[in-house]
Amino acid sequence: PSTLTTQSNVAFSLAQIGRHQEALAMQQDVMEAMRQVLGPRHPGTLTTQNNVAASLGEVGRHQEALAMKQEVLEAMREVLGPRHPHTLTAQNNVAFSLAQIGRHQEAL
Repeated sequence: PSTLTTQSNVAFSLAQIGRHQEALAMQQDVMEAMRQVLGPRHPGTLTTQNNVAASLGEVGRHQEALAMKQEVLEAMREVLGPRHPHTLTAQNNVAFSLAQIGRHQEAL
């Protein structure tokens, strides 16, 4: 997992310098590897899935990003509980995506 975390950090750095397509591809690779290594509902895998969703938003695929963030939120609620900090972050991420696509009332 530490190698995968490093790879995810590289993807984040790529996004920071505007190389969003490369970042998305790398995050997707990391997510698939995390699913195989840790399982699909492990908090680390879910965090990586959220990173993929963020990358989707960065390349303008906002509907896909929202759908993936909603999946992550539901899984985080089930795995960690509704008040866990990671769950609350996932909830915030869904609200951000809703606002990005103009669904402001739902984002509140």
